[in-house]
Amino acid sequence: MGVGVFWMADAKTVIIDKEAVYGEWSRDYPYGFAGIVYEDDFQIRYQDFEDELRELLPASYEPVENRWRDMAFVIAANRFYEVCLNDWETDFYLSMALRPGFDTESGFHTLAVANHAGAALAIFQRIARFYSLRVRTGSYTTGPYDPFLTERSAA
Repeated sequence: MGVGVFWMADAKTVIIDKEAVYGEWSRDYPYGFAGIVYEDDFQIRYQDFEDELRELLPASYEPVENRWRDMAFVIAANRFYEVCLNDWETDFYLSMALRPGFDTESGFHTLAVANHAGAALAIFQRIARFYSLRVRTGSYTTGPYDPFLTERSAA
C-alpha cells in the first residue's frame, strides 16, 4: 500500500521534495542523492535548507532551537503560530501550526484561528518562489500547490 502522507493537527502544510534539497536521487550515487558526496553533507544541506526557510519568513517570526511538536521540529514561531519541519520518507513537510497556550476553549488565540489560512498562504507563497510545493489531497496522495486555491492549497 505504501507510506501515508504526513498530517499535523491544527496546521496548514505544504510538501517539499527531498531532491530539491539534496539533489537528484539515484541508486548510482554513493549516498543516493547527487548533492551528497560525504555522509556529513546531509546535515550541512539540511541546515542550509532550514536557514533558507527561516530567511523567507516575515520578521515577526523568531528562530526556535531544540523544540518539537508532535513529530515535527519547530524551526520558528511568533505569538500565534509555529513553523514546523518534518522529515518524512522522501519529502519534507513544512507546517504552519496554531500556537497553543491561550485561555480559550480551543487553547488557540481566536485571531490566530481566524487568520490561519491567510497567514499560511502568505508564507507558502514566499517559499513557492524557490521550491516546488505539493499539498496533501488524501491519506496516500498529494497534488500540486496552487496559491490561488487558498483553502485547498494551504490545507
